[in-house]
Amino acid sequence: MDYRFNYKTGRYKALAFVCLCFFTPTAYAQDTYKKSAFIKEIKSNMKNKAYARVTDNVRSALQKFPDVVSIDPEYYYYNIQACHALALEEEKKMYLGQKADTVKYFDYVYTVFTDGTRCDSLANIPNQKGRVVNSYYKHILSLISDNMAKLPAGARFSFQKKNYQRAYDYATMFLRIAEDSLRFQQCKAPAAEVHSTSAIAVLSAYAQGKYRDALPHLPMALNENTRHRQILEIACRCYEGVGDTLHFEHSLSDGVSRYPSDSYFFLSLVKLYNDQHRYADVLEQTKRMLQIDSQNRDLWYIRGKEETYLSRDDEALQSFVTATEIKTDDAESYSAIGNIYLNMSRKAYEQQSGLTGKNLQNKKNELHNLYLKSKAAFESARQYKPQDTALWLSGLKEIYFKLNMGKELKAIEKMR
Repeated sequence: MDYRFNYKTGRYKALAFVCLCFFTPTAYAQDTYKKSAFIKEIKSNMKNKAYARVTDNVRSALQKFPDVVSIDPEYYYYNIQACHALALEEEKKMYLGQKADTVKYFDYVYTVFTDGTRCDSLANIPNQKGRVVNSYYKHILSLISDNMAKLPAGARFSFQKKNYQRAYDYATMFLRIAEDSLRFQQCKAPAAEVHSTSAIAVLSAYAQGKYRDALPHLPMALNENTRHRQILEIACRCYEGVGDTLHFEHSLSDGVSRYPSDSYFFLSLVKLYNDQHRYADVLEQTKRMLQIDSQNRDLWYIRGKEETYLSRDDEALQSFVTATEIKTDDAESYSAIGNIYLNMSRKAYEQQSGLTGKNLQNKKNELHNLYLKSKAAFESARQYKPQDTALWLSGLKEIYFKLNMGKELKAIEKMR
């Protein structure tokens, strides 16, 4: 304490005490919650149409006294009225061709919904007597109804601006209100609007890699015909992303049926089945696709691969030959043909054991012919893709050795 002597009175003054007394009331006011003071200022600003100040008042009260303000519906009620009015001001600017803040405009609209539903929920909590006295409901319902059509517009606007989280928020809020027919019956939206907004919700979640957030909206989004193929592909990717193999397979199968010319669905289903060693299922799907497009080289190649996995070498050989007839420079199919003949030659070589005379000679002739056919196929693969040695180098080395083609073998042994 700073005591100073007053020579006129002969007394000491306690200056620190005076200062303390001066500042204490302000500090006390800052630490004490008085709702009446906040509401009085809010009402005054509402009366003066100072709507931005109203939102500031509510924000300030919430920051200073979150425990009590966050559960008081009256604050939210004034905030949604102010935001609704601010949105109308931006609308007026748009109508008059003046510079409007579109981002703020949709933010105001969104706040009408977030704070409106929050206010309604808090007002529905029974009081101490067990009664629900919700005096805000009718006005909230009216404001939400007036702004309902603006949310899908906000979702589309945000999506175009690549603000995908905001687009998702707008879209899902709209869908939440539209689906709550019991509470917001007069806000029921047209089916087409629900479908298109669901599509935006799915696209926005997918764009952020939030696959699980997209899943609840997929059934409705898939009802939108204009983007059905795109949404179905995204559905597949989302199911794959969350590890839902059952729905992933179902969606891929649906895609193959609806869009047989779209390679994504078929090739993804082929990969899924192959990863699960379901080669017969791939073969069945491929045969169906070939009934639609019998001149598709890729389908014949896939068919041959699956027949190879199933140890159906004769059928696989015919499939690969058909592929080369459609695409004459098909190095991959020639490589596959060479490997089939090479495997056949190995089996024929083992079958020589125990044979004599004419039977042995016939088997040797068969073996020699298999070597020649394998050689021709590998050399064709080499001709069409000389840089891709994985297709032909190993096979040719073995065949040249078996056929005693020393010069050719020496030439390619230098390759890696």
